[in-house]
Amino acid sequence: MNVNEMPAIQPDAPMADMLNPQTAPAPKAPPKLSYNGTVLFNGQPIEVRNNKAVVDGETFICNNTGELVFNTKRQFVGSIITGEFVPATPELVQQLKAQGKL
Repeated sequence: MNVNEMPAIQPDAPMADMLNPQTAPAPKAPPKLSYNGTVLFNGQPIEVRNNKAVVDGETFICNNTGELVFNTKRQFVGSIITGEFVPATPELVQQLKAQGKL
């Protein structure tokens, strides 16, 4: 069978529907690869670089959004909220669990 004898394949949707700008997916922003910035910890500015901060010799690691902060033993210790470290409380833990983040 040569190419001219092959049956034509028709798309399920008309070409106009496939090119309709209203059905095109919205472009996504590139993912944020790490958390960087200055965070207030007990009123003192602390630098966070590549998701890591050192406070009084102890290393803390956060996720890319800063919502989850852990110590090196992988224990949740708090969140970074509007540029300030907020220690973990039962209410914060419950809120993050309800959101499926913890």
